[in-house]
Amino acid sequence: MAELSTSEMTVTPRNTSSVRPFLQKVRILGRDYFMLIDWGASHCVLSTGRGFDASRMHTTELVVHRFDGQVQQRTVPVADLEVVCEGPVVQVPFVFWPLNHDYDGILGRTWLEASNPSINWSTRSLYWPAERQDPPPPPNDDDDWPDSPVEHQSVPVSDHSKKPFAPVEVSLQSFRKRLKNQQYLEIFQLVLESGVLPKPTPREIVILLNDFDDVFPSSLPNELPPEREVQHHIQVKPNAVPSSRSPFHHARVEEQALAGFVKELHEKNNIEESNSAS
Repeated sequence: MAELSTSEMTVTPRNTSSVRPFLQKVRILGRDYFMLIDWGASHCVLSTGRGFDASRMHTTELVVHRFDGQVQQRTVPVADLEVVCEGPVVQVPFVFWPLNHDYDGILGRTWLEASNPSINWSTRSLYWPAERQDPPPPPNDDDDWPDSPVEHQSVPVSDHSKKPFAPVEVSLQSFRKRLKNQQYLEIFQLVLESGVLPKPTPREIVILLNDFDDVFPSSLPNELPPEREVQHHIQVKPNAVPSSRSPFHHARVEEQALAGFVKELHEKNNIEESNSAS
């Protein structure tokens, strides 16, 4: 079972000013089904009650938006099924959802990307030529819907009718051919630059800086301090000599104990007498 991450399902709205869906006969599990070919559908959908046993299928949470603005959320079965059409046989994930229409389901972008058919928009048909060519352009906005009982007013959708054009994928060979024939008015290159995000300051350091906010500046430079030849300087009094006083002041008893301790260490050769001038 392929993983199907589903949070929202969309299909082409009825009033969208773009390519209109159409019906296609396919074969699934040995039975014929009439499916709606919809480039705007994010998933492939099969209507419930079409002879499938959904009791052993995996389920997923699905959020849908209807034409009337209502939002529905329910747990629906999902399954990977092979779709047999005039072209190659492909396996795609299907969502089982109740459809109150004469067609049996919807073949969306997952099947179109896997099967990769050429679409004749004038006759609303699919074909898989041996040497693939660019398909005819989509029909105009004034074209009527085909004479068929296709009405999907209650199909869950998200309104994308504000988009003037839909994105189209072009093969590299077709792009080079059109570029050579000067069929493009403008070409843009999109460059994404990603920088390294700064690491957050640990909480312990933040607390320490807050305790000494009167000492540290609000912002520190991102560089080391400049090198200095002299880090500090002590002014020494000229012609000064060491003091002749005893460096330590002990009581008489302490002086005798210290003298005995030094004498004992000297006899053991642990220390020796200094001959320095000071």
